[in-house]
Amino acid sequence: MRGAFVLITLLLVFAFFVVVRDAEVVDGAGVITVFPASPRSNTATAAFTPVVDRGDDPMESLACTPAPNDCSLRRALELANEQGQPVTISFADHFVITLAKPLPAIIQNGVQLIAQPGQEVRVNGNYLASPVFHVTAANVRLEGLRIYGAGAGQPNVLINGPARQVTIARNLIGDDDAPEGNCGQNDQAIAGIYVQSNEAVEGARAWVYGNIVECHTAGEGIVVMAEGVTVGADAQGQDGEMQRNVIRHNAGTAVRLDDFGGNTICNNLIHNNGNTIAMTNFTNNLMDNDIRQ
Repeated sequence: MRGAFVLITLLLVFAFFVVVRDAEVVDGAGVITVFPASPRSNTATAAFTPVVDRGDDPMESLACTPAPNDCSLRRALELANEQGQPVTISFADHFVITLAKPLPAIIQNGVQLIAQPGQEVRVNGNYLASPVFHVTAANVRLEGLRIYGAGAGQPNVLINGPARQVTIARNLIGDDDAPEGNCGQNDQAIAGIYVQSNEAVEGARAWVYGNIVECHTAGEGIVVMAEGVTVGADAQGQDGEMQRNVIRHNAGTAVRLDDFGGNTICNNLIHNNGNTIAMTNFTNNLMDNDIRQ
């Protein structure tokens, strides 16, 4: 019985201190007013998952909240670059986005820009003096987009700097629609995809698969001036029909490697280009490409 009494006493004392821990002395007589305990703050930060819900390219600083017409592609990329953590950008509808000025480079690791199957999201570089997308970060993904209209001397997609483990998948690069031979939207760009090695990077540079790269009537399809790039298979090594790139109707070479080695070019359908595959370094792995005239 004595043990039970001691236990009950301790519980009552504990309860008293829980109640009065936020108490405040309001006068010299020691009168105490008790306030409810302050709620514990939740320090977890919700993930930033912007949804592009407008097709214009305004310069204003939108918030990218769930409010209607509050998130442009430009603003979503600007905010993603500021997060310090991976961000996935998606789209609310079909859009044709014609750029008013160059988009910010993707400098934050883990940014993913994904249009879902069935969505038509067209990003027109409007012949500005820049790539349409410029990637300098790791673990970036561009998927399901139609990317065209880079300016003279620029590629539609540029991957350089410390960029690594970049995925370029299931895009139409170089034209605004898929029917073969309907070129005319990309008569200035030097390439569809340009991977450039301008500093030492460990690991895979990029996986390029499931794309149509076409209609660079003043340039080439894919230019690889780096090591560790795979064209025609994904990061898991799958190289089936879903991973095949179609590279066609480019004035220059379909895939140019020059003297860079350590790359894999496989499983691609290559036809109706000025040249097929150009390289002088035979440490590259070329296999199972379907090359036609």
